[in-house]
Amino acid sequence: METVQQIHEYIETTAKKITIDYYNRFKSKQTSVISKVIDFVKENLGNPNLSLKMVANKILYMNPDYLGKLFRQETGQRFSVYLTKLRIEKAVDLIVEMDDVKVVTLAEMIGFGDNPQYFSQVFKKYTGYTPSEYRKVT
Repeated sequence: METVQQIHEYIETTAKKITIDYYNRFKSKQTSVISKVIDFVKENLGNPNLSLKMVANKILYMNPDYLGKLFRQETGQRFSVYLTKLRIEKAVDLIVEMDDVKVVTLAEMIGFGDNPQYFSQVFKKYTGYTPSEYRKVT
C-alpha cells in the first residue's frame, strides 16, 4: 500500500469482512437457540405449564427476557402469540380428525388444562367460531 487512499480502502474492506463474519456467527447461534425453542414447544404443546419462562429456565438456562427478545427478532412474534397460534392450529387439526372430541378433552390435549371456557374464547378469537361451531362448518 503506497497511498493513504489504499490504506483507507484496506481498513474499510477488512472491517466489513470482520463485521459480516461476526454477524453470521451470531445469527446462526440465535437461529440455533430459537430452533430448539420451536422444537421443544411442538413436542410439549399439551403441557399447560409451557411458557417462555419455563423454556428459558429449565431447558436453555437463559434469561427469559433475553430469550423473548431473541424469539421476537427471529420469528417476528411474541412467544405467547406463537404458542397460542400453534395450539389453535393443533385444535383445528384435531377437530377435523376426531369429529366427536369434547371441548374439555380438546382443551386438555393442547395445553389449556382444565379451562375449556377460556380455550373456547381463544379459539373463537383466532378462527371466528367456537370449537363446536367450527366442527359443524367443516
